[in-house]
Amino acid sequence: MTKVNNMCGVSIRYGDYQVGKTIGEEHEDAVGVPDLVLVDGKHGIRGVCEGKTFWTRGLSSSTHSMRSLWFGQLARYMDYHYLKFGCYTTYTDSVFLRRVSATTFQKSPVILSTTASTETGGEGGISPRECFLYFASISSRNSYRYPDRFGLNLTNRSLALRERRSSRLGKGETEDEVEDLAEGLETTIKE
Repeated sequence: MTKVNNMCGVSIRYGDYQVGKTIGEEHEDAVGVPDLVLVDGKHGIRGVCEGKTFWTRGLSSSTHSMRSLWFGQLARYMDYHYLKFGCYTTYTDSVFLRRVSATTFQKSPVILSTTASTETGGEGGISPRECFLYFASISSRNSYRYPDRFGLNLTNRSLALRERRSSRLGKGETEDEVEDLAEGLETTIKE
């Protein structure tokens, strides 16, 4: 992808977290590291990606509240690095997030790895390659940063939901019956 970015005049590289550095103030409340970062020429982190194996996360077949819980990890990385954009991928499906407020993130539709661009004769719409190129492109602009951090409370809200879900599921309630818990308790992921 870096070669494609360079050919398109986008000065962003994909790399392991160790090649990047946080732009701005670093904090002691870091929780883990993202699997992939987008960095500029000075190694400043401008975008983050979290990758999971496709057999553990079915983005296309999961409920909205489950995806919101999964995206909490990515949202936390975005918050820590003051970023507006992130990606969650299972290598067969990918979703892109954009931060629109302190606790609200918009998500793209699920992008399948098999989707071919309509520009090259495919029927699917936008290909994953086009999405990752656009992700790099918007990360290279000055608008890549989100000005404020929400901190640990961003994901602590999701942890409260997870604990309540486990408690209710353990009492014999089904996944559908517990679905209503997502409203108002977690970081908002808008469809």
